[in-house]
Amino acid sequence: GSGGAVGEFVGGLSGGEGARAAVMRDYLIARLQEPSTWRGLVLIATACGAVLSHDQQEAIVTAGLLVSGLIGAAVPDQSSGHQK
Repeated sequence: GSGGAVGEFVGGLSGGEGARAAVMRDYLIARLQEPSTWRGLVLIATACGAVLSHDQQEAIVTAGLLVSGLIGAAVPDQSSGHQK
């Protein structure tokens, strides 16, 4: 499909429940675009024993936002009518 691998993966999870999968996808993408989500993941990793400098933490947050932005741009919106 034109939605790319991520869209096909998420769409494939839903079977006959495409709208429900789209809502979940949109929710996850929205959360991944928030710096607080990435900071929380850094804190979880730190609690599990990862030792990260402040610069490494900021790099992870920035990279995470970049990836989520790319996913958000690559996956069409449910209402856009561009899904295949």
